[in-house]
Amino acid sequence: MYFTGKNGRTNNNSSGIGLYLVKQILEQLGHKIKVESEQSEGTKFTIYFD
Repeated sequence: MYFTGKNGRTNNNSSGIGLYLVKQILEQLGHKIKVESEQSEGTKFTIYFD
């Protein structure tokens, strides 16, 4: 499942596949990613190297 935020939907320059690919690669390596986002505040990405 892909996700494109408001900016990507507005200007049609985003496919939404980037974070999906990062997640798939990290899972193959045995790691995890956590994403926390709050509108108008920003997004926090945390990678867990297990």
